[in-house]
Amino acid sequence: MLWRRLSLTNKILVTISLTAMIIVAMMAGLVALSMRDGFAKYLLQTEINRFDDLEVALSELYDPASNGWPQLVSTEESWLTFVVENFNPRAVPPLESQESLSETAGQARPEQFSTLPPRRGTAPPLLIKRIGLLDQNGGVLAGSPQVGSQMVTRAIFLPGRPSNSEPIGWISLSAPLGERAESEDLFIESQYRSLLIVSLMALVLSFGMAVILARQFLNPIRELTEGSSRLASGNFTTLISHRRHDELGKLMDDYNILTKSLAASEEAERKWITDTSHELQTPLAILRAEIEALIDGVRTPTAERLQNLQTSVMRLSSLVADINTLSRTREGGLSLNLEEVQLASVIAEAVSSARNGFKAAGIEINLDVQSDLVLSCDRFRLRQVFDNLLENSKRYTSPNGKVHIQAKETSSQIHIVIEDSAPSPPAESIQHLFKRFYRVEQSRSRALGGSGLGLSICQSIISAHGGKIEAQSSEFGGLKIALSLPKQAT
Repeated sequence: MLWRRLSLTNKILVTISLTAMIIVAMMAGLVALSMRDGFAKYLLQTEINRFDDLEVALSELYDPASNGWPQLVSTEESWLTFVVENFNPRAVPPLESQESLSETAGQARPEQFSTLPPRRGTAPPLLIKRIGLLDQNGGVLAGSPQVGSQMVTRAIFLPGRPSNSEPIGWISLSAPLGERAESEDLFIESQYRSLLIVSLMALVLSFGMAVILARQFLNPIRELTEGSSRLASGNFTTLISHRRHDELGKLMDDYNILTKSLAASEEAERKWITDTSHELQTPLAILRAEIEALIDGVRTPTAERLQNLQTSVMRLSSLVADINTLSRTREGGLSLNLEEVQLASVIAEAVSSARNGFKAAGIEINLDVQSDLVLSCDRFRLRQVFDNLLENSKRYTSPNGKVHIQAKETSSQIHIVIEDSAPSPPAESIQHLFKRFYRVEQSRSRALGGSGLGLSICQSIISAHGGKIEAQSSEFGGLKIALSLPKQAT
């Protein structure tokens, strides 16, 4: 329960500090054990390296006939006597005498310990008991090879044989029983003290690094938390500035992108409501003025005036229907009734319905559509797209112009192109044609220019089918609308 109540900062500090303490403690323990055993083994190896005379004596006494030393292993006394007679301490005194020698070290120079004269036959009794003789396979022949907890060996070779030849036996030396020498204790104690200091320094350093690391993690997290609170309250204006290039920096970048996206969505929502209100206000104002004039008797209710009122109502109904279509598309509620249809028949129906209007405007329609194109789509919605595009071309193409419709297929898609003759919208306005309520000429009458939602509806329907629609300048001098639809809509 306490762990759950801790802050993230404290959790990081505790985790890293405990991990560092455990690792340092384990390393210190292993180093201490290794140091103690290694130092003891070092002293043993130093001692056995002084047994040159004993090795030479054993190699000269070796009996090849019996593969051993029968005269030494017959009794324990003969082995001990042989060791005493052939022992030469050479340079460094044995472990048992190091303590006494260290007491006189202040009166003797250090180099005196390496120039002591040989004293054959003066081996200390305790050292004699720690020396043993082993055969080639490590079997005990004489002496006690494992008196202490540790043991080292030295190979015995025949006289004149190189050191890389097969040994004829081994000299063993065991660690002394009982307490270690004072010099050894002093060395181990000094090493433990140094190890403790290094361990404490490592713990302090790890704790400091944990604090720095926690701040490195928590500062951006705190900024992201505060930013999320601002987003939740509807404030989409504050971005997080940083210079990070790690995962937290990527998260901050994503936060900034989200903030900008939400701000753009809010602005688009506000503009959508404003534009919709403005578009509805104009026909409503016209209707209100006409009806009030009829009520006040300013105008008489003739058939022509009533027909104009009905036209305004129909335009208003059409505008409301277009707004409803776009709203459902935006909310993901535009449902499609998919079926396999012949694309040529859908285009022919739309052209046939619009032909009289084109003929009255003096505009020629040319078709170049493959007759066997099969498309999985919503027939009603696709017809709505062609009706809007043809109406757009009829409205903005000059008299005696032409409209060209082409459709062809690739392996997985069907490409449709509808392009007309002059005039062409300005190049800088083409990229804005699919925006809601956008008009190339803002001064154009709404009665002639439509609601400004036709191309937006086309884009929504094509996107719902998984396709793409683009506007470009036409080679005939007008506007080119290119559609790409997958043969199998998803």
